[in-house]
Amino acid sequence: MAAAAEWDAALPGVMGAVYDLAARVLKTLPEMVLPDVPRMGDYAWVGETIAALLGWPSFIKGYEAHFAELLGRAVEASPVVKALVVSGGEKPLYSGGTVPPVSYLRCSQEVFAAMTPCPIVLVTGSTDGLGRLLARELAAGGMHVLIHGRNRERGEQLLEEIRSAGGQAQFYPADLASLAATRQLADTVLREHERLDLLINNAGIGTGGRGGTRETSSDGHELRFAVNYLAGFLLTRLLLPRLMASAPARIVNVASAGQYPLDFDNLMLTRAYSGMRAYAQSKLAQVMCTFDLASELPCEQVSASCLHPATYMDTTMVRLAGVTPASTVAVGAEAVLALARGLEFQGVSGVYLDGRQTARAHAQAYDRSARARLAHLSYQLCGLSGPALL
Repeated sequence: MAAAAEWDAALPGVMGAVYDLAARVLKTLPEMVLPDVPRMGDYAWVGETIAALLGWPSFIKGYEAHFAELLGRAVEASPVVKALVVSGGEKPLYSGGTVPPVSYLRCSQEVFAAMTPCPIVLVTGSTDGLGRLLARELAAGGMHVLIHGRNRERGEQLLEEIRSAGGQAQFYPADLASLAATRQLADTVLREHERLDLLINNAGIGTGGRGGTRETSSDGHELRFAVNYLAGFLLTRLLLPRLMASAPARIVNVASAGQYPLDFDNLMLTRAYSGMRAYAQSKLAQVMCTFDLASELPCEQVSASCLHPATYMDTTMVRLAGVTPASTVAVGAEAVLALARGLEFQGVSGVYLDGRQTARAHAQAYDRSARARLAHLSYQLCGLSGPALL
């Protein structure tokens, strides 16, 4: 039998998840009449959501098959919860581990807000396009969103949108073309937040269009490799301890179906440069890095997966490349959100998706020696200590 302290430690996740699911149902089905709820949105009902919660493995970190026992023992172990879970407002509801009828279990939204912090997500490149929609949707779903972007004005606008809609967000400006700025972003997030439940590496720049010329980052690296891949590699490595401490957590890398094999003798494309090649090799590098993370990390602690969200979404990046959009940002966002928070991907790691379907990446992504060379070089370029190249 677990000690009372262990139940108390698990309790915030249990109660927060119960409230979160109920809140989503109320938002999705506002016309739904729930038993004994005085005013819609003021109280979270629980009883009839328990069956659904049993299929949500993340909410009590492996205790999902014992929900009734867990909650019952938590109530008995915690004076705080005894004060929350009442029958008729007078006496504790539980004397054991039996789940009560819905009409007897009420917990106020205000208590949950004070007791259980929102899951925290960092979405890079979230002031425009796909990232902007992801930030809005994640905030609407109850997550505390860390907005990132270069443009302070767009960031502040999005921040105001989210807060006006009742969501929680903060804006962190940073130019990922600089490894120093990337480090500063990571340092700020680590300093200001005790947990991080989800990291979406979405920031990127496109091909530059026809006639685009080779550019370099502030560190002298080929620009698309630096922004689309190397910054995300560094950010992920710096934030990884916090993600692991917040288990179960997820890493989602927004890659592309446009992939080009890495030539390690010309990785910075000082020869035979093209914007398409630069973009496509940076995206393949993202996939390779994702597979390495998945093989390194226990998936029950931190999962890492990647995807091509949709083809030629209607974004600034696509339009600047001179391409006619072929899909909407909403379609891409649906795919990313499914991978980021969907039940079907709970505990799943190391997958590459095309939209919402499992797909096959470029063959080089499955070449362990190529991945090892890329990782070794990435650690060196970022000034991190990493595994030796065998």
